[in-house]
Amino acid sequence: MRDEKQPFEANTAGNVMTVRVNDVGTQFERTVVAGVRVLESSTDHVYGERE
Repeated sequence: MRDEKQPFEANTAGNVMTVRVNDVGTQFERTVVAGVRVLESSTDHVYGERE
């Protein structure tokens, strides 16, 4: 929406948390089942990480 404030305009803060696990797929599914709202699915990157 055009009138909706952007985060920097609304004086909010962002947050990023990195958790390293052996099986990303299983942990991701457990997180979804637990009710966590996922903003962005994990992605395989060329440098060998899945984020």
